[in-house]
Amino acid sequence: MVAEEMEKHISGTPADSWLELWLPGKTLDLDNLPEEFSNKKFHFQDLILESKEEDSIKNEGQLYPKLCEVIQNVFDLAHHGKGPGPRLVIKDTSGMEEHSPTNHHPDGSVYMESDEEAYRLTPAELETAQSSADRRPFMARPAFSKSIAPLEIKFRPYTEAFGISKKGELVLPTSAASIKTRGQLFEYCLAIFGRQSRQYLFAVHIFRNMVTLLAMDRVSVAATIPFDYVEEPLKLMTFFYRLALCDPSALGLDPTMTLASKEEKAILYESLPDISVLPEDLEGDMKVIHQAFLDPRTNGDLSIWPVYKVTVTSEEEDNTISTSEFLISRPQTSPPSLYGRGGKGYIAFDLEKHDFVFLKDSWRADSPYIHSEVKIYEEMRKAGLTNKQFVATMRCGGDVSIEGGSKIQRTRSQKLLKKRALARIHCRLVLNEIAHHISNYTHSSELIFIMRCALYAHEKVWKLVGVLHGDVSDNNIMVVYRGDRLFGILIDWDLCKYQKDLDKVRNGNRSGTWPFISALRLQYPKKRRELSDDLESFIHVITWHALCYHTHTLSPLSRNLAFLVHEWFFDFQSDEDGLYYGCFRKFESIMSGRPGFELLDDPIFNQLIHDLFTLAQEHYQAIDLVDYEKLRPAHLVKWNQTVEKLHKKTPVKKASKRGVDGDIVPWEEEADGVEAVSLNHSPTSSCQCI
Repeated sequence: MVAEEMEKHISGTPADSWLELWLPGKTLDLDNLPEEFSNKKFHFQDLILESKEEDSIKNEGQLYPKLCEVIQNVFDLAHHGKGPGPRLVIKDTSGMEEHSPTNHHPDGSVYMESDEEAYRLTPAELETAQSSADRRPFMARPAFSKSIAPLEIKFRPYTEAFGISKKGELVLPTSAASIKTRGQLFEYCLAIFGRQSRQYLFAVHIFRNMVTLLAMDRVSVAATIPFDYVEEPLKLMTFFYRLALCDPSALGLDPTMTLASKEEKAILYESLPDISVLPEDLEGDMKVIHQAFLDPRTNGDLSIWPVYKVTVTSEEEDNTISTSEFLISRPQTSPPSLYGRGGKGYIAFDLEKHDFVFLKDSWRADSPYIHSEVKIYEEMRKAGLTNKQFVATMRCGGDVSIEGGSKIQRTRSQKLLKKRALARIHCRLVLNEIAHHISNYTHSSELIFIMRCALYAHEKVWKLVGVLHGDVSDNNIMVVYRGDRLFGILIDWDLCKYQKDLDKVRNGNRSGTWPFISALRLQYPKKRRELSDDLESFIHVITWHALCYHTHTLSPLSRNLAFLVHEWFFDFQSDEDGLYYGCFRKFESIMSGRPGFELLDDPIFNQLIHDLFTLAQEHYQAIDLVDYEKLRPAHLVKWNQTVEKLHKKTPVKKASKRGVDGDIVPWEEEADGVEAVSLNHSPTSSCQCI
């Protein structure tokens, strides 16, 4: 999945040009080696790859020690005479597993020597490892929180991730094995991005005698055109040589996020629940705080999820710059993709105020049409909107700066793409409210109350600030606790649009979370965003949770359910212009006013869903779709006939008066008999995962 997603975001550049952009610096001089390195190997000439001789390479495992030996020699040469400081090592991590549920294990990994405790194998593990004697000195475990660069090595034919065309350009082989190799490599990189704060990441792919160097950030993957490292070893060795000479920032690491000191962690631990307490015995905020800082899978061992100190920069109203420091560890949310915003959400500990908050880390698009979320929260504050209107409140935030504040962290891979792509800027935002995922609800009445809170917030921001959210989804409608009560809250305004800007852009580059985008916008990629699209997204969030967590007519029919979920939420195609469209089943269901399933144990919730579909149907029936047809991809046929049939022949049902009525009420006030949902509320419908 990751491989297919990234295929449109990969560029190919000659190795020399690539090195000058990503790793400029000193070139390795093999003609003037220090005396102590004169007998060490700095070539790959003894790699016999295409021969029937007895000592020829038969599989990729035989490549590991030979490659590691030369690469480590290059690292040692780069460190020669430098004195104390960061030193890099190359390790064979194939077949070994991290102390975590992940099954990812790169064939090779570059580490800081000082992080040995994280990657070192125990004597017992080395003793039982099934490997040749020449591999053992280099063997280690994967440690994604410490990895500097992963290596993926392949030997069998047709498993190469990258190739060269007859014109000497980068190509992506399409065999199933090649796609799998790219997927493996990108999964390793995704795991590293998930564990670390990265400006960018280097990776290496070796196929027999060919090597591809990669650098990736949140815009694209910048790859070299594969080259023969046996015939041209200097290019590959120069890469590792310059890598060893880099400071942490040049390695792609984020200098504003460093390991917390013992003293800082001691302050944190004083505010944490006892480590012996299980998460299920805690409620509200303390439960997610425990999960964030006391990993139950390792009984409090945070080696997999280290505690970091992160700096957040803010611009004050008088244009001065202030900084705040927070401790974070395991993210509550991580991106499933290498491409895009890369948003991660953390429970964070404020080192100054000694309380827990929510920290969002992401990469915003550098565009005048896309507004900084920090600015949006400032606008809300000026309009008098607070958590009483179910809007999160900002403590601090801004773009992540480096080099003493003179520069901000910005992607660079977009410079190598043939098609224009926006750069992305690293930003952080700290909210006073600790948000829990909406799926933490226990019964349908809670879910609907949470949704109503979010809808109320959406309405207030639209009317008072003139801003349309643009990304209503299950990850942006969250739960907050106040004592034994819970409320919904609407977050993540980084894809919002001002009302005055809605008509300015119509290029088909849709923003939003695909499963919850309105059916009209999925069918007509160039349709402008409207208020009705956001309101429809609320319906899709409710439908998603009804299908996932409640008993319904498709519950025993797993294949039918999987088909419906795919067709409704994930189906997509692209036209010749690269515009994506899909989820016709969603469009069809709204046009017919029928969701396609019935809840079995909750008649009120079931009727509400039907009423919402009827409401959406009435809206669609009032639209003249002929104008929208001009926005359809030109090559699609029979579409007009299908739309016309649905538009003319589907009767509109009358909405039931059953369901949830009454106005939403701010925070802990009550009106029209509607109360905030209590944690002690007896469930009206049990929730179960399908």
